[in-house]
Amino acid sequence: PAPADEWGATAMTTPAPADEWGALAGDWDALAAAYADAALAHLLSLSPSPLVPGSPARSFRVLDFGCGTGLLSERLLPHLPTAARVVALDVSPGMIAALEAKALGGVEARCGDVGDMMEADDPLLREGFDLVLASSVLAFVPSHPAAVASLAALLRPGGWLLHWDWDASDGGGDGGISPQAAAAALGAAGLEAVEVGAAPFEQQGAPPSSGAAGAGCRRARRRERVAAAAAALGARAAPRALAPSP
Repeated sequence: PAPADEWGATAMTTPAPADEWGALAGDWDALAAAYADAALAHLLSLSPSPLVPGSPARSFRVLDFGCGTGLLSERLLPHLPTAARVVALDVSPGMIAALEAKALGGVEARCGDVGDMMEADDPLLREGFDLVLASSVLAFVPSHPAAVASLAALLRPGGWLLHWDWDASDGGGDGGISPQAAAAALGAAGLEAVEVGAAPFEQQGAPPSSGAAGAGCRRARRRERVAAAAAALGARAAPRALAPSP
């Protein structure tokens, strides 16, 4: 017989990179509901409200960055101005498939990388956003400051960028972002009225770090989250200091 093509066999049988987050999509709504609840509570507590349209002449647009299965988008919909649109973006095909199955009116789901979409001048991003949200996602991107800069570039004048992430300085051991790093990245992105505060959270199991199977099985423990808010240049008013959540 002909010599075996060992390398060719390897090329044919090696699977594509796993969608590690997508593998969790079936359980994500139960695992991460509390994160979305806490993020929405902070958002609704802000005064002035980021949900007030900057211009009545245009539709209010929201970007849910790293949306997962759309938990935050789903909760936000009843609080949005009339005719508002939400773009829910995630790099995980599995997460986006779970979101699309919900058929949420007013939410357009897209699987993609925001940097690639910006380079391609994707029409979905071209109009900009009045509100950009990122819940428990910026600690997992390759460069947190670069991601903040990209998201800030998508804001309309007076728009808001809000994100929530584990506090890297609290000794929790799961990575995260320190309040100082969050404030520095927002400021470096050219945003103003930056406010960063603590948001204590009862952790029932953190979102997994890349490749960490079973990360949602830890016992509950109290852990700090960084809640960061910043307004784009031309903001109607500065956000007040963020108060800790219950």
